[in-house]
Amino acid sequence: MTWIIASLSVVILVATLLPLAKHPHWSVRAMEFPRLQLVTMTAVALMLCIAFFKLSLLSVITMFVLTACLCFQLWWILPYTPLWPVEVKHATSNTQTMSILTANVLQTNRQFSLLLS
Repeated sequence: MTWIIASLSVVILVATLLPLAKHPHWSVRAMEFPRLQLVTMTAVALMLCIAFFKLSLLSVITMFVLTACLCFQLWWILPYTPLWPVEVKHATSNTQTMSILTANVLQTNRQFSLLLS
């Protein structure tokens, strides 16, 4: 069980550090999106460490790495949660409204009037 948790920790570490590379390849950029899943996986792995590891150098290093990965991922996630303070104040007046319409229309389509109507 120790090596399974250690291997999982290496995968979590790689998935956490990979987005720091500025490489434009999709496999590198894709690791920027599953942050919530990585937080969940890291928290589970950290609990498994606490439950199954005996105190050793490997366990201390693994728990340190997992805690660092958890903190880094939470640093990215927390501003988008209700736990973070709101930066934009709510509007007090509802007298003026604005509507925005976006449309994904085929570029060769020339029947603009149908969309506008």
